[in-house]
Amino acid sequence: MSLYRKYRPQKFEDLIGQDHVAKTLARAVKEDKVVHSYLFSGPRGTGKTTVARILAKAVNCEAKEGEKPCGKCVACRTIAAGKSIDILEIDAASNRGIDEIRELRDKVRFAPTVNRYKVYIIDEVHMLTKEAFNALLKTLEEPPSHAIFILATTESHKVLPTIISRCQRYDFRRATLRSALELVEKVARAEKISADREALALIARAADGAYRDSLTLLGQIAADYEGSITVEDVRAKLGLIADPLIWQLIGQLLAYDKQAALTTLNKLSDQGIDWKYLTTNLLERCRQLLFYIIAPRAVAADLTDEDVKRLAKLASLTEENEIVALINILLRAERELKTATLPDVPIVAAMVEFLNRGDSKINSKSEIRPSTCAQDALSLPNGRNPKQISNLQPKDGPPRAEKIEIKNEPPVSKSPTPHTPHPTSDESTALDQAKWQEIVSQVKEKNTTLAGLLNQSHAILSGDELVIEVPYPFWEEKVKAAKSAQLIGEAAGQALEKKVKISARANGKMREKYKTNATEQEKRVKEEAQEIFG
Repeated sequence: MSLYRKYRPQKFEDLIGQDHVAKTLARAVKEDKVVHSYLFSGPRGTGKTTVARILAKAVNCEAKEGEKPCGKCVACRTIAAGKSIDILEIDAASNRGIDEIRELRDKVRFAPTVNRYKVYIIDEVHMLTKEAFNALLKTLEEPPSHAIFILATTESHKVLPTIISRCQRYDFRRATLRSALELVEKVARAEKISADREALALIARAADGAYRDSLTLLGQIAADYEGSITVEDVRAKLGLIADPLIWQLIGQLLAYDKQAALTTLNKLSDQGIDWKYLTTNLLERCRQLLFYIIAPRAVAADLTDEDVKRLAKLASLTEENEIVALINILLRAERELKTATLPDVPIVAAMVEFLNRGDSKINSKSEIRPSTCAQDALSLPNGRNPKQISNLQPKDGPPRAEKIEIKNEPPVSKSPTPHTPHPTSDESTALDQAKWQEIVSQVKEKNTTLAGLLNQSHAILSGDELVIEVPYPFWEEKVKAAKSAQLIGEAAGQALEKKVKISARANGKMREKYKTNATEQEKRVKEEAQEIFG
Protein backbone atom coordinates (compact mmCIF):
# COMPACT_ATOMS: atom_id res chain seq x y z
CA MET A 1 0.00 0.00 0.00
CA SER A 2 1.31 3.47 -0.87
CA LEU A 3 2.37 5.67 2.03
CA TYR A 4 -0.29 8.33 1.43
CA ARG A 5 -3.03 5.68 1.68
CA LYS A 6 -1.41 3.91 4.62
CA TYR A 7 -1.10 7.12 6.64
CA ARG A 8 -4.33 8.80 5.51
CA PRO A 9 -5.85 10.59 8.55
CA GLN A 10 -8.85 8.80 10.08
CA LYS A 11 -9.96 11.51 12.52
CA PHE A 12 -10.28 15.29 12.41
CA GLU A 13 -7.51 15.63 14.97
CA ASP A 14 -5.07 13.74 12.71
CA LEU A 15 -5.23 16.39 9.97
CA ILE A 16 -2.14 18.51 9.35
CA GLY A 17 -2.34 22.08 8.08
CA GLN A 18 -6.16 22.28 7.83
CA ASP A 19 -7.09 23.15 11.42
CA HIS A 20 -9.62 25.77 10.32
CA VAL A 21 -11.59 23.08 8.46
CA ALA A 22 -11.18 20.31 11.01
CA LYS A 23 -12.30 22.36 14.02
CA THR A 24 -15.43 23.73 12.35
CA LEU A 25 -16.59 20.38 11.00
CA ALA A 26 -15.80 18.61 14.28
CA ARG A 27 -17.94 21.14 16.16
CA ALA A 28 -20.79 20.68 13.68
CA VAL A 29 -20.71 16.89 14.17
CA LYS A 30 -20.51 17.20 17.95
CA GLU A 31 -23.48 19.58 18.10
CA ASP A 32 -25.41 17.65 15.42
CA LYS A 33 -25.48 20.65 13.07
CA VAL A 34 -24.28 18.96 9.90
CA VAL A 35 -25.77 20.55 6.75
CA HIS A 36 -26.87 18.77 3.59
CA SER A 37 -24.23 20.11 1.15
CA TYR A 38 -20.57 21.13 1.38
CA LEU A 39 -18.04 22.50 -1.10
CA PHE A 40 -14.40 21.62 -0.42
CA SER A 41 -12.07 23.78 -2.53
CA GLY A 42 -8.29 23.79 -2.65
CA PRO A 43 -5.09 22.62 -4.42
CA ARG A 44 -4.50 18.96 -5.19
CA GLY A 45 -3.31 16.67 -2.42
CA THR A 46 -4.40 18.89 0.47
CA GLY A 47 -6.95 16.47 2.01
CA LYS A 48 -10.33 17.30 0.48
CA THR A 49 -11.40 13.68 -0.14
CA THR A 50 -9.81 12.59 3.14
CA VAL A 51 -11.89 15.11 5.12
CA ALA A 52 -14.99 14.05 3.18
CA ARG A 53 -14.45 10.44 4.29
CA ILE A 54 -13.80 11.47 7.90
CA LEU A 55 -17.03 13.49 7.87
CA ALA A 56 -18.90 10.52 6.38
CA LYS A 57 -17.57 8.29 9.17
CA ALA A 58 -18.32 10.83 11.89
CA VAL A 59 -22.00 11.24 10.91
CA ASN A 60 -22.53 7.48 10.55
CA CYS A 61 -20.45 6.10 13.42
CA GLU A 62 -22.48 3.97 15.79
CA ALA A 63 -20.29 4.60 18.83
CA LYS A 64 -18.58 7.95 18.30
CA GLU A 65 -17.30 9.98 21.24
CA GLY A 66 -18.39 13.54 20.58
CA GLU A 67 -17.00 14.28 17.12
CA LYS A 68 -14.56 11.34 17.05
CA PRO A 69 -15.53 8.25 15.02
CA CYS A 70 -14.66 5.07 16.92
CA GLY A 71 -12.96 3.42 13.96
CA LYS A 72 -14.18 0.00 15.05
CA CYS A 73 -17.87 -0.21 14.18
CA VAL A 74 -19.16 -1.62 10.89
CA ALA A 75 -19.78 1.84 9.44
CA CYS A 76 -16.27 3.09 10.29
CA ARG A 77 -14.51 0.00 8.96
CA THR A 78 -16.44 -0.22 5.69
CA ILE A 79 -16.09 3.50 4.98
CA ALA A 80 -12.33 3.42 5.73
CA ALA A 81 -11.97 0.45 3.37
CA GLY A 82 -14.05 2.18 0.68
CA LYS A 83 -16.66 -0.61 0.72
CA SER A 84 -19.71 1.11 2.22
CA ILE A 85 -22.71 0.92 -0.12
CA ASP A 86 -24.10 4.12 1.39
CA ILE A 87 -21.00 6.21 0.63
CA LEU A 88 -20.75 6.94 -3.08
CA GLU A 89 -17.60 8.52 -4.50
CA ILE A 90 -18.14 9.91 -8.00
CA ASP A 91 -15.43 11.20 -10.33
CA ALA A 92 -17.02 14.12 -12.15
CA ALA A 93 -14.20 14.13 -14.71
CA SER A 94 -15.45 10.83 -16.16
CA ASN A 95 -19.13 11.16 -15.14
CA ARG A 96 -19.75 14.72 -16.20
CA GLY A 97 -22.90 14.45 -18.29
CA ILE A 98 -26.56 15.12 -17.52
CA ASP A 99 -27.48 11.41 -17.72
CA GLU A 100 -25.14 10.46 -14.84
CA ILE A 101 -26.50 13.27 -12.64
CA ARG A 102 -30.10 12.34 -13.44
CA GLU A 103 -29.34 8.78 -12.37
CA LEU A 104 -27.82 10.10 -9.13
CA ARG A 105 -30.88 12.30 -8.56
CA ASP A 106 -33.19 9.29 -8.97
CA LYS A 107 -31.23 7.14 -6.53
CA VAL A 108 -30.83 9.81 -3.85
CA ARG A 109 -34.52 9.49 -2.92
CA PHE A 110 -34.00 5.98 -1.53
CA ALA A 111 -33.06 5.69 2.13
CA PRO A 112 -29.60 4.39 3.10
CA THR A 113 -29.28 0.62 3.32
CA VAL A 114 -27.15 0.35 6.47
CA ASN A 115 -26.03 3.74 7.71
CA ARG A 116 -27.84 6.79 9.03
CA TYR A 117 -26.84 8.97 6.06
CA LYS A 118 -26.13 8.48 2.39
CA VAL A 119 -23.06 10.55 1.54
CA TYR A 120 -22.27 11.53 -2.05
CA ILE A 121 -18.66 12.64 -2.59
CA ILE A 122 -18.35 14.24 -6.05
CA ASP A 123 -14.68 14.81 -6.86
CA GLU A 124 -13.53 17.45 -9.39
CA VAL A 125 -17.10 18.74 -9.52
CA HIS A 126 -16.06 21.68 -11.73
CA MET A 127 -15.79 19.19 -14.62
CA LEU A 128 -19.57 18.77 -14.81
CA THR A 129 -21.31 20.23 -17.83
CA LYS A 130 -23.64 23.19 -17.42
CA GLU A 131 -26.65 20.91 -18.01
CA ALA A 132 -25.38 18.47 -15.37
CA PHE A 133 -24.92 21.33 -12.89
CA ASN A 134 -28.51 22.44 -13.49
CA ALA A 135 -29.74 18.89 -12.93
CA LEU A 136 -27.79 18.75 -9.66
CA LEU A 137 -29.10 22.14 -8.57
CA LYS A 138 -32.66 20.96 -7.93
CA THR A 139 -31.43 18.14 -5.71
CA LEU A 140 -29.25 20.53 -3.69
CA GLU A 141 -32.20 22.89 -3.21
CA GLU A 142 -34.51 20.23 -1.76
CA PRO A 143 -32.44 17.21 -0.69
CA PRO A 144 -33.90 14.31 1.31
CA SER A 145 -33.06 14.42 5.01
CA HIS A 146 -30.89 11.28 4.77
CA ALA A 147 -28.52 12.66 2.07
CA ILE A 148 -25.32 14.69 2.39
CA PHE A 149 -23.47 16.02 -0.67
CA ILE A 150 -19.76 16.82 -0.50
CA LEU A 151 -18.44 18.52 -3.64
CA ALA A 152 -14.65 18.68 -4.03
CA THR A 153 -12.81 20.85 -6.57
CA THR A 154 -9.42 22.29 -7.37
CA GLU A 155 -11.00 25.08 -9.45
CA SER A 156 -13.90 26.59 -7.53
CA HIS A 157 -14.21 29.51 -9.98
CA LYS A 158 -15.57 27.04 -12.54
CA VAL A 159 -18.42 25.93 -10.27
CA LEU A 160 -21.73 27.69 -10.96
CA PRO A 161 -22.49 30.44 -8.42
CA THR A 162 -25.97 28.94 -7.94
CA ILE A 163 -24.33 25.70 -6.76
CA ILE A 164 -21.86 27.48 -4.48
CA SER A 165 -24.66 29.51 -2.86
CA ARG A 166 -26.37 26.29 -1.73
CA CYS A 167 -23.24 24.80 -0.15
CA GLN A 168 -21.27 25.43 3.01
CA ARG A 169 -17.84 26.25 1.60
CA TYR A 170 -14.43 25.31 3.04
CA ASP A 171 -11.18 26.43 1.42
CA PHE A 172 -8.26 24.06 1.96
CA ARG A 173 -4.84 25.63 2.28
CA ARG A 174 -1.81 24.72 0.25
CA ALA A 175 0.74 22.76 2.29
CA THR A 176 3.49 24.98 3.66
CA LEU A 177 7.03 23.67 3.64
CA ARG A 178 7.00 23.31 7.42
CA SER A 179 3.69 21.44 7.57
CA ALA A 180 4.68 19.12 4.70
CA LEU A 181 8.05 18.53 6.37
CA GLU A 182 6.26 17.71 9.65
CA LEU A 183 4.21 15.04 7.86
CA VAL A 184 7.20 13.58 5.98
CA GLU A 185 9.27 13.38 9.18
CA LYS A 186 6.39 11.70 11.04
CA VAL A 187 5.95 9.04 8.34
CA ALA A 188 9.72 8.52 7.95
CA ARG A 189 9.99 7.77 11.68
CA ALA A 190 7.03 5.38 11.53
CA GLU A 191 8.51 3.57 8.50
CA LYS A 192 12.00 3.58 10.06
CA ILE A 193 13.45 5.42 7.08
CA SER A 194 16.88 6.89 7.79
CA ALA A 195 17.11 10.35 6.23
CA ASP A 196 18.83 13.71 6.74
CA ARG A 197 16.42 16.49 7.71
CA GLU A 198 17.61 18.56 4.76
CA ALA A 199 16.85 15.60 2.45
CA LEU A 200 13.31 15.40 3.83
CA ALA A 201 12.97 19.18 3.41
CA LEU A 202 13.88 18.82 -0.28
CA ILE A 203 11.16 16.18 -0.66
CA ALA A 204 8.61 18.40 1.10
CA ARG A 205 9.50 21.36 -1.12
CA ALA A 206 9.37 19.27 -4.30
CA ALA A 207 5.78 18.30 -3.44
CA ASP A 208 4.81 21.90 -4.26
CA GLY A 209 2.12 22.31 -1.60
CA ALA A 210 0.57 18.81 -1.83
CA TYR A 211 0.71 16.53 1.23
CA ARG A 212 -0.12 13.48 -0.88
CA ASP A 213 2.73 14.18 -3.31
CA SER A 214 5.23 14.54 -0.46
CA LEU A 215 4.44 11.03 0.80
CA THR A 216 4.43 9.61 -2.72
CA LEU A 217 7.93 11.03 -3.29
CA LEU A 218 9.13 9.77 0.10
CA GLY A 219 7.95 6.24 -0.67
CA GLN A 220 9.48 6.30 -4.14
CA ILE A 221 12.88 7.58 -3.01
CA ALA A 222 12.99 5.27 0.04
CA ALA A 223 12.33 2.29 -2.24
CA ASP A 224 15.13 3.33 -4.61
CA TYR A 225 17.69 3.81 -1.84
CA GLU A 226 16.60 0.96 0.46
CA GLY A 227 15.31 3.11 3.31
CA SER A 228 18.46 5.22 3.80
CA ILE A 229 18.29 8.64 2.15
CA THR A 230 20.92 11.38 1.87
CA VAL A 231 20.66 14.93 0.48
CA GLU A 232 22.68 13.86 -2.58
CA ASP A 233 20.27 10.96 -3.20
CA VAL A 234 17.25 13.29 -3.20
CA ARG A 235 18.95 15.84 -5.45
CA ALA A 236 19.91 13.10 -7.89
CA LYS A 237 16.41 11.59 -7.91
CA LEU A 238 14.60 14.92 -8.27
CA GLY A 239 17.06 16.46 -10.70
CA LEU A 240 18.25 19.03 -8.16
CA ILE A 241 22.00 18.42 -8.56
CA ALA A 242 22.47 22.06 -9.57
CA ASP A 243 20.82 23.54 -6.45
CA PRO A 244 24.04 24.31 -4.50
CA LEU A 245 25.47 26.02 -7.59
CA ILE A 246 22.29 28.08 -8.01
CA TRP A 247 22.57 29.33 -4.42
CA GLN A 248 26.22 30.12 -5.14
CA LEU A 249 25.30 31.94 -8.36
CA ILE A 250 22.75 34.25 -6.78
CA GLY A 251 25.26 35.19 -4.08
CA GLN A 252 27.83 36.07 -6.72
CA LEU A 253 25.28 38.10 -8.66
CA LEU A 254 24.28 40.15 -5.62
CA ALA A 255 27.97 40.69 -4.78
CA TYR A 256 28.55 41.85 -8.42
CA ASP A 257 31.35 39.30 -8.81
CA LYS A 258 31.20 39.12 -12.61
CA GLN A 259 34.02 36.62 -13.17
CA ALA A 260 32.83 34.20 -10.47
CA ALA A 261 29.18 34.44 -11.55
CA LEU A 262 29.93 33.67 -15.20
CA THR A 263 32.24 30.81 -14.16
CA THR A 264 29.40 29.30 -12.10
CA LEU A 265 26.99 29.82 -14.98
CA ASN A 266 29.40 27.94 -17.24
CA LYS A 267 29.52 25.05 -14.73
CA LEU A 268 25.72 24.89 -14.75
CA SER A 269 25.79 24.81 -18.54
CA ASP A 270 28.30 21.93 -18.48
CA GLN A 271 25.90 20.01 -16.19
CA GLY A 272 23.19 20.35 -18.81
CA ILE A 273 21.00 22.69 -16.75
CA ASP A 274 17.57 23.46 -18.14
CA TRP A 275 17.60 27.24 -18.61
CA LYS A 276 13.91 27.57 -17.84
CA TYR A 277 14.47 25.66 -14.59
CA LEU A 278 17.43 27.90 -13.71
CA THR A 279 15.47 31.10 -14.35
CA THR A 280 12.50 29.87 -12.32
CA ASN A 281 14.73 28.91 -9.40
CA LEU A 282 16.57 32.23 -9.42
CA LEU A 283 13.23 34.07 -9.42
CA GLU A 284 11.97 31.95 -6.53
CA ARG A 285 15.07 32.69 -4.46
CA CYS A 286 14.80 36.41 -5.25
CA ARG A 287 11.16 36.34 -4.15
CA GLN A 288 12.08 34.64 -0.88
CA LEU A 289 14.94 37.06 -0.29
CA LEU A 290 12.76 40.11 -0.93
CA PHE A 291 10.11 38.88 1.50
CA TYR A 292 12.77 37.87 4.02
CA ILE A 293 14.14 41.43 4.08
CA ILE A 294 10.79 43.26 4.05
CA ALA A 295 8.30 40.89 5.73
CA PRO A 296 10.01 37.76 7.07
CA ARG A 297 6.81 36.43 8.63
CA ALA A 298 5.21 36.17 5.19
CA VAL A 299 7.63 33.40 4.14
CA ALA A 300 8.52 31.89 7.52
CA ALA A 301 6.33 28.81 6.96
CA ASP A 302 8.09 28.05 3.66
CA LEU A 303 11.64 28.31 5.03
CA THR A 304 13.80 25.74 6.74
CA ASP A 305 16.53 26.72 9.20
CA GLU A 306 19.06 26.18 6.41
CA ASP A 307 17.08 28.50 4.12
CA VAL A 308 17.06 31.21 6.78
CA LYS A 309 20.84 31.04 7.11
CA ARG A 310 21.31 31.31 3.35
CA LEU A 311 18.88 34.21 3.01
CA ALA A 312 20.45 36.06 5.95
CA LYS A 313 23.83 35.82 4.24
CA LEU A 314 22.39 37.04 0.92
CA ALA A 315 20.50 39.88 2.64
CA SER A 316 23.81 41.25 3.92
CA LEU A 317 25.01 41.64 0.31
CA THR A 318 22.18 43.63 -1.19
CA GLU A 319 19.26 46.05 -0.95
CA GLU A 320 15.59 45.79 -1.85
CA ASN A 321 15.87 47.83 -5.06
CA GLU A 322 18.70 45.62 -6.34
CA ILE A 323 16.63 42.47 -5.82
CA VAL A 324 13.70 44.08 -7.66
CA ALA A 325 16.05 45.03 -10.50
CA LEU A 326 17.32 41.45 -10.74
CA ILE A 327 13.75 40.10 -10.72
CA ASN A 328 12.74 42.41 -13.58
CA ILE A 329 15.78 41.43 -15.64
CA LEU A 330 15.14 37.71 -15.04
CA LEU A 331 11.45 38.06 -15.94
CA ARG A 332 12.43 39.58 -19.27
CA ALA A 333 14.92 36.77 -19.86
CA GLU A 334 12.19 34.23 -19.04
CA ARG A 335 9.94 35.74 -21.72
CA GLU A 336 12.77 35.77 -24.28
CA LEU A 337 13.57 32.10 -23.59
CA LYS A 338 10.35 31.09 -25.38
CA THR A 339 11.60 32.31 -28.75
CA ALA A 340 15.38 32.10 -28.35
CA THR A 341 17.28 29.98 -30.89
CA LEU A 342 20.10 29.53 -28.36
CA PRO A 343 18.34 29.14 -24.99
CA ASP A 344 21.35 30.16 -22.91
CA VAL A 345 21.74 33.57 -24.60
CA PRO A 346 18.84 35.40 -22.83
CA ILE A 347 19.95 34.28 -19.37
CA VAL A 348 23.65 35.03 -20.00
CA ALA A 349 22.75 38.49 -21.33
CA ALA A 350 20.51 39.08 -18.31
CA MET A 351 23.33 38.14 -15.92
CA VAL A 352 25.81 40.49 -17.61
CA GLU A 353 23.24 43.31 -17.66
CA PHE A 354 22.71 42.98 -13.91
CA LEU A 355 26.40 42.56 -13.12
CA ASN A 356 27.16 45.76 -15.05
CA ARG A 357 24.96 47.60 -12.55
CA GLY A 358 27.71 46.90 -10.04
CA ASP A 359 30.19 48.83 -12.15
CA SER A 360 27.72 51.71 -12.43
CA LYS A 361 27.16 51.78 -8.66
CA ILE A 362 30.90 51.82 -7.99
CA ASN A 363 31.46 54.60 -10.53
CA SER A 364 28.57 56.67 -9.19
CA LYS A 365 29.95 56.47 -5.67
CA SER A 366 33.56 57.21 -6.57
CA GLU A 367 34.99 60.71 -6.19
CA ILE A 368 34.91 62.86 -9.35
CA ARG A 369 38.49 63.50 -10.41
CA PRO A 370 38.81 66.80 -12.34
CA SER A 371 41.54 65.53 -14.66
CA THR A 372 39.51 62.49 -15.73
CA CYS A 373 36.39 64.59 -16.21
CA ALA A 374 38.20 67.02 -18.50
CA GLN A 375 39.77 64.23 -20.55
CA ASP A 376 36.42 62.48 -20.88
CA ALA A 377 34.83 65.73 -22.01
CA LEU A 378 37.40 65.98 -24.80
CA SER A 379 36.70 62.44 -25.95
CA LEU A 380 32.90 62.66 -25.87
CA PRO A 381 31.14 63.25 -29.21
CA ASN A 382 29.02 66.10 -27.91
CA GLY A 383 29.73 68.47 -30.74
CA ARG A 384 31.92 70.80 -28.68
CA ASN A 385 35.21 72.08 -30.03
CA PRO A 386 38.20 71.25 -27.76
CA LYS A 387 39.04 74.97 -27.78
CA GLN A 388 35.76 75.68 -26.05
CA ILE A 389 36.98 73.96 -22.95
CA SER A 390 40.57 75.12 -23.09
CA ASN A 391 39.86 77.31 -20.09
CA LEU A 392 39.53 74.12 -18.05
CA GLN A 393 43.14 73.11 -18.72
CA PRO A 394 46.18 75.05 -17.53
CA LYS A 395 49.08 75.54 -19.90
CA ASP A 396 51.32 73.35 -17.85
CA GLY A 397 50.41 70.53 -15.50
CA PRO A 398 47.61 67.99 -15.63
CA PRO A 399 44.10 68.99 -16.75
CA ARG A 400 41.95 70.34 -13.96
CA ALA A 401 38.37 71.46 -13.53
CA GLU A 402 37.75 75.14 -12.96
CA LYS A 403 36.38 75.90 -9.51
CA ILE A 404 32.85 77.27 -9.72
CA GLU A 405 31.01 79.01 -6.94
CA ILE A 406 27.23 78.83 -6.76
CA LYS A 407 25.79 81.86 -5.04
CA ASN A 408 23.46 81.56 -2.06
CA GLU A 409 24.04 77.80 -1.86
CA PRO A 410 26.51 75.79 0.22
CA PRO A 411 29.35 74.09 -1.67
CA VAL A 412 28.80 70.47 -2.63
CA SER A 413 30.78 67.94 -0.65
CA LYS A 414 32.80 65.57 -2.82
CA SER A 415 32.11 62.56 -0.57
CA PRO A 416 28.73 62.62 1.13
CA THR A 417 28.69 61.59 4.74
CA PRO A 418 26.83 58.37 5.51
CA HIS A 419 24.43 60.04 7.90
CA THR A 420 23.02 63.51 8.30
CA PRO A 421 21.42 64.53 11.60
CA HIS A 422 17.73 65.28 11.40
CA PRO A 423 15.92 67.87 13.48
CA THR A 424 13.44 66.59 16.00
CA SER A 425 10.82 68.13 18.17
CA ASP A 426 13.20 67.87 21.14
CA GLU A 427 16.80 68.68 20.15
CA SER A 428 17.95 68.56 23.79
CA THR A 429 17.46 64.80 23.81
CA ALA A 430 19.02 64.09 20.39
CA LEU A 431 21.82 61.54 20.70
CA ASP A 432 25.33 62.84 20.11
CA GLN A 433 26.24 62.17 16.47
CA ALA A 434 29.61 60.62 17.30
CA LYS A 435 27.97 58.20 19.73
CA TRP A 436 25.29 57.30 17.16
CA GLN A 437 27.93 56.57 14.49
CA GLU A 438 29.79 54.41 17.03
CA ILE A 439 26.60 52.38 17.59
CA VAL A 440 25.97 52.06 13.85
CA SER A 441 29.57 50.91 13.27
CA GLN A 442 29.26 48.18 15.90
CA VAL A 443 25.96 47.01 14.42
CA LYS A 444 27.51 46.93 10.94
CA GLU A 445 30.07 44.34 12.07
CA LYS A 446 27.23 41.84 12.60
CA ASN A 447 24.43 43.04 10.33
CA THR A 448 25.19 45.35 7.41
CA THR A 449 21.56 45.55 6.29
CA LEU A 450 20.42 46.79 9.70
CA ALA A 451 23.32 49.23 9.84
CA GLY A 452 22.29 50.67 6.49
CA LEU A 453 18.79 51.22 7.85
CA LEU A 454 20.16 52.93 10.99
CA ASN A 455 22.36 55.18 8.85
CA GLN A 456 19.19 56.71 7.41
CA SER A 457 17.57 57.06 10.85
CA HIS A 458 17.91 59.40 13.81
CA ALA A 459 18.31 58.53 17.49
CA ILE A 460 16.91 60.28 20.56
CA LEU A 461 18.01 59.40 24.10
CA SER A 462 15.25 59.79 26.66
CA GLY A 463 16.43 58.59 30.06
CA ASP A 464 17.08 54.85 29.71
CA GLU A 465 15.25 54.60 26.39
CA LEU A 466 16.86 55.00 22.98
CA VAL A 467 14.17 56.00 20.48
CA ILE A 468 15.09 55.45 16.83
CA GLU A 469 13.18 57.61 14.36
CA VAL A 470 12.93 55.94 10.95
CA PRO A 471 11.66 57.42 7.66
CA TYR A 472 9.22 54.61 6.83
CA PRO A 473 6.60 52.81 8.95
CA PHE A 474 7.65 49.30 7.87
CA TRP A 475 11.21 50.02 9.06
CA GLU A 476 9.77 50.47 12.54
CA GLU A 477 8.96 46.75 12.77
CA LYS A 478 12.44 45.85 11.55
CA VAL A 479 14.09 47.82 14.35
CA LYS A 480 11.66 46.46 16.96
CA ALA A 481 12.28 42.84 15.90
CA ALA A 482 13.81 40.91 18.80
CA LYS A 483 17.17 40.16 17.13
CA SER A 484 17.56 43.70 15.78
CA ALA A 485 16.63 45.35 19.09
CA GLN A 486 19.06 43.06 20.94
CA LEU A 487 21.90 43.86 18.53
CA ILE A 488 21.28 47.62 18.72
CA GLY A 489 20.89 47.44 22.50
CA GLU A 490 24.25 45.69 22.94
CA ALA A 491 26.00 48.26 20.72
CA ALA A 492 24.28 51.16 22.49
CA GLY A 493 25.18 49.73 25.89
CA GLN A 494 28.88 49.74 24.99
CA ALA A 495 28.79 53.21 23.42
CA LEU A 496 26.71 54.87 26.17
CA GLU A 497 28.11 52.77 29.03
CA LYS A 498 24.65 51.95 30.31
CA LYS A 499 21.80 49.63 29.51
CA VAL A 500 19.07 51.18 27.36
CA LYS A 501 15.71 50.03 26.05
CA ILE A 502 15.34 50.16 22.26
CA SER A 503 12.16 51.50 20.66
CA ALA A 504 11.30 52.90 17.23
CA ARG A 505 8.81 55.20 15.55
CA ALA A 506 8.20 56.43 12.03
CA ASN A 507 8.71 60.14 11.31
CA GLY A 508 7.03 61.37 8.12
CA LYS A 509 8.67 64.81 8.35
CA MET A 510 12.09 63.19 8.35
CA ARG A 511 11.18 61.26 5.20
CA GLU A 512 10.19 64.51 3.46
CA LYS A 513 13.40 66.12 4.70
CA TYR A 514 15.41 63.29 3.11
CA LYS A 515 13.59 63.76 -0.20
CA THR A 516 14.15 67.54 -0.10
CA ASN A 517 17.86 67.22 0.74
CA ALA A 518 18.37 64.65 -2.02
CA THR A 519 16.59 66.85 -4.59
CA GLU A 520 18.57 69.97 -3.62
CA GLN A 521 21.87 68.12 -3.70
CA GLU A 522 21.08 66.61 -7.09
CA LYS A 523 20.17 70.05 -8.44
CA ARG A 524 23.45 71.57 -7.24
CA VAL A 525 25.52 68.75 -8.72
CA LYS A 526 23.73 69.07 -12.07
CA GLU A 527 24.32 72.84 -12.17
CA GLU A 528 28.01 72.44 -11.41
CA ALA A 529 28.42 69.60 -13.93
CA GLN A 530 26.64 71.61 -16.62
CA GLU A 531 28.87 74.60 -15.92
CA ILE A 532 31.99 72.44 -16.29
CA PHE A 533 30.99 70.29 -19.27
CA GLY A 534 28.41 72.43 -21.00
